[in-house]
Amino acid sequence: MSGDVRSRLALPEGFRFLREGDIGQAFRTGNEIMDRYVLRDYHRWSLLPNDLVVLYEIDVRIAGIIEMRINLDHIVVDMVGSNALVQAAGVGTKLMSLAENFAKQLAIGEIRLDSLDDVVSWYRLSGYAQYADRYYDAELGCWLTPMKKLIR
Repeated sequence: MSGDVRSRLALPEGFRFLREGDIGQAFRTGNEIMDRYVLRDYHRWSLLPNDLVVLYEIDVRIAGIIEMRINLDHIVVDMVGSNALVQAAGVGTKLMSLAENFAKQLAIGEIRLDSLDDVVSWYRLSGYAQYADRYYDAELGCWLTPMKKLIR
């Protein structure tokens, strides 16, 4: 489905799909949990069925990345991060707006994600609501809050 989905999506200026040649570039969010993953991991995920990994670039440098899983009735945002090595404001907002834009293009009515504690309030301000109990993710070693937003 991923290949089919890519061909049906319009990417705004500054965005592009992750390529294998990107895996050597520097990318750090400054968040200990997020920085366990490198661009090689994101590339591996991009090869999975129904997964999309999109970069946001500023002056040919990766400013942010988002990894999403496309389902028939919702999109799951698995990872989203801003590159601390590229000083730019609003990158996370642009990436989440892209996910919402994809949902609209694909006529999918909902976005879901599991939020790290330090950004739950940001997601709430952006229209996301908690839909299940907060839980401990043993693999990540942290608490996550399931959140979703209806897309119209």
